[in-house]
Amino acid sequence: MLVRVVLLLSLPLAACSLRGFDGYSSGGDPVPPSTTGVDGGVDTPPARADDAGTTTRDAGERTVTCSSTGVLYGKVATSTGFAAFEAWKNPDAALEPDDASAEVALRYAGINSADLVVRDFGISVPEGAQISGIRVTVTRSAFPDRSIKDRLRLDLAKRSSPLRDGPAVWTSTKESAKYGGEADTFGVAITPADLASSAFSVALSAATENINGGTAKVDAVGVEVFYCQ
Repeated sequence: MLVRVVLLLSLPLAACSLRGFDGYSSGGDPVPPSTTGVDGGVDTPPARADDAGTTTRDAGERTVTCSSTGVLYGKVATSTGFAAFEAWKNPDAALEPDDASAEVALRYAGINSADLVVRDFGISVPEGAQISGIRVTVTRSAFPDRSIKDRLRLDLAKRSSPLRDGPAVWTSTKESAKYGGEADTFGVAITPADLASSAFSVALSAATENINGGTAKVDAVGVEVFYCQ
């Protein structure tokens, strides 16, 4: 009797789910993240970067392009707030990095400054793009050392973001503090139209817990927008 044995081999079919872009380099240039399949593996479609630093990735039949505006500085700055708050002197000095600074003297502990409001950043993002994050950079210093803390928010046409505490107390050495990031929209949904509106602004207020008070100085406020399309 002839017995034939047939071995049936089944090849598992690996399935992958493609996730969107979720990261940039620390210097602000966009880089493509990995895409993780349902089996725990990593499947990274080929990415292409052009001379402008824009990164593209093939996602099936659609190509996703992620980029950033680079750091943009405002053209208008004002001191806005109730009379009980200390007003900023020379707010226009906070528009660009240089040797001049907007400043406010807080005479005793518990006193707050008015809002230093910077707007008209000239932000241009393609219509239909998805805003993934905003990074605000404040170049600042304080006297005496470590005497100032702050809060910052984004103002849009009909709403504002929640207040964001500064990343650290201010020091007597001029430094650039960063708020938000590549995947942080400050708790609000933001569209290209919001950013193009004249109502878009950054508002920063300072306070001190130093019994003898302190002085806050802001040299520049810059905004960088991260987006994909």
